Formats: sequence, structure tokens, C-alpha cells
Amino acid sequence: PLTSILGVSLALRHSDPDSRDGRELVRQLEASARKLDRMVSVLLELDRLADGTLRLNRRRSDLQALVRRVVEGSPDLANRNIHVEAEKVVVPVDPFMVEQMVETLLANAGGRTSSDGSLWITVSSDPEGAVIALKPTLRAESSANCEKPRSLSTIRIDSSSG
Repeated sequence: PLTSILGVSLALRHSDPDSRDGRELVRQLEASARKLDRMVSVLLELDRLADGTLRLNRRRSDLQALVRRVVEGSPDLANRNIHVEAEKVVVPVDPFMVEQMVETLLANAGGRTSSDGSLWITVSSDPEGAVIALKPTLRAESSANCEKPRSLSTIRIDSSSG
């Protein structure tokens, strides 16, 4: 993301920030800065995990809104066809940690699927809390066979207050 930030910053020097291209560059700059901020935050959390001071900041969170925000805010998914099918599920979680898990899930799926394929990310309630799953979209030729697509990755969220 730092290379992207530097590149976009240099491009902005040679364009009008109020033009359509300039606004797109500003959007890219913001997205890259957010991604870099998240990466630095993860590194800080890893440091806290290593020294034993990491504490989860659990609060009731709307997973539907959280997943949509992650998908919409990811510059890496700008050219991918991602479908979000989500129930409104509100559970006590550390929203930052769940965002990180969803981002990782999407990044991993991007590397394991073709760039022209679509992905479905689902959010559903579960007796223990919630499930976030990522599945490839069935292609038209395979829809004749009644087999449902297997999940590429699944996140199970336990809503117990442990």
C-alpha cells in the first residue's frame, strides 16, 4: 500500500484533484492509506499478542454491515464480482478482528479463484453465534448439476461472552 500511496500522490501532483480522474486518484489514495493503517494495526496487535497484553474489545456488532463495509472498502476487489448475501446478525465480537479475518478470507480467495469469476460471501446466524462463508458462484454450465458450491473458507463466530 505504501508504494500505491506514493504513486498516487505523485500522479495527483500532475492532475486537477477536482477533475474526475483527480477524484478517482484521491479515492485510491484513501483506500491505500486505510489498508496501510490496517496493516500497521495488525503488526501492533501481533506485538501485543507476543507480549501477552492483547485484549479483545468485544461489543455488539452488526456483521452484515461490517462485511459489506469490508467488501466495499477493499481496493483489491474493485474488479471482482462479489455478491454479499447477509442476514442482519448482531453478536458480541471484536469488530476490528472480524474485519481482519474477512479481509484475509477475501484476499486468500482472490488468490485461489480466477479473476473473472464471481464470489458469494454469506453471513448467517448460527446456534452458537454466526457464520461468515465465502463460496464461488456456480457457472452456467455447472448449474445443471445440482451440487452446491463448497465454501472456500468459513469463519465461525462464537457469541459466548468468554
